[in-house]
Amino acid sequence: MKKKIDILRELMNAGDWKNAIALASKFPRLGDAGAAIKTAQGAWSNPRFYLQIGKNIDQIKAAGQAALIKKYRQSP
Repeated sequence: MKKKIDILRELMNAGDWKNAIALASKFPRLGDAGAAIKTAQGAWSNPRFYLQIGKNIDQIKAAGQAALIKKYRQSP
């Protein structure tokens, strides 16, 4: 059975950021990356809300992606 972190890295390597962010947002210990990842998940699942409050959806998603890369990118 695969670990969730392995699944996350597979999703990241495949460029499937929507599912990678969805999976990571459920992790209990996200540290400094938590806010960006959880906000990005919200932007994927409910973009109209973020548009209503004047947020840029693409920037939020990019920030979540950058947080995932910084926190979970597998070292060579």
